[in-house]
Amino acid sequence: MLQDEWIQIAPVGDHPHEQGIQRLDGVSIANMAKRFNSLASRVGRVFSGVPLFEGHHDTDPEKYPNGKSFAWVMELQDRAGEGLWGKLKWTNEGRDLVTSGNYKFVSPVWTAREVGQENGRTVYRPEALVSLALTNLPNLPLLPLANEKTTKGNLKTLIEILELKAEASGEEICAAAETLSNARRTEGERAVMLANQLAAETNRANAERAARIELVLANAVLGKRMTLAEKDHWRGELEKDFAVAEEALGKRRPVLNGESQTRALGNERGQYETPAARSLAIKIHMDQKRAQGVKQEDAWAQTRVELAPVFEMMEGAGAGAGKA
Repeated sequence: MLQDEWIQIAPVGDHPHEQGIQRLDGVSIANMAKRFNSLASRVGRVFSGVPLFEGHHDTDPEKYPNGKSFAWVMELQDRAGEGLWGKLKWTNEGRDLVTSGNYKFVSPVWTAREVGQENGRTVYRPEALVSLALTNLPNLPLLPLANEKTTKGNLKTLIEILELKAEASGEEICAAAETLSNARRTEGERAVMLANQLAAETNRANAERAARIELVLANAVLGKRMTLAEKDHWRGELEKDFAVAEEALGKRRPVLNGESQTRALGNERGQYETPAARSLAIKIHMDQKRAQGVKQEDAWAQTRVELAPVFEMMEGAGAGAGKA
């Protein structure tokens, strides 16, 4: 039971009703508790309590014919800020109706006095509690009668997650939850941004790797270490393990004569259209030579001979630039 001996009967505030507005302010609640607990009122009830029915039997007996009382309200209490609370004496059958989940709330019946008009509606101030009814559709925003452990357990877990003090108010809990939600949203946006950046960098790296593979292949053709027919095979090897395949191509002995090299250059000429491509081709060729143990000056001399067409293209581009 969430609310066992003491239960909330009415919260503070203005509550809409089909007949108008029920105004449960501090004055109304204090007067109701004082009147209920007075000696005169207790004598009038023969020291018994106010009944709790299954539905509003006393106001609508045709709809709720069961006149049995499942609990008795023995005392009322004015709890500042929390509204009107009542001390109940449950019957075993009444407690079972709540713990079994048949009913979760109570609905009060009271006498009330008209105190004014607001926005075209009559305002009433409750004065005396008449009865209570078990219901699942209360008119007032009340605390449930059962499931306290689950509610408190979840609230405690939430407070711990938010790293708040145990006595944190509802406003503090909501504010902390909103801050956490905004932080997670920001982290999510940042994660998307980083993922996009990673994808862009991956695409750029893949493009550079593909271009480097094509230059190595073209360089191998120009250096007579590979025939055009072998190009697809070596492209696959370079994609599989670039370092190993590049070294293997660099150590390979020439397989073509000068005529084939010239013809190959015509087929691969598009690989060296830009200055950057030509510079990279020369660098790769030099790296391969040094990997074979050739000294720097010898590697340069051999590269000048083996990639003569590339150097001619560079010189031609330079001459063209001079004329311009």
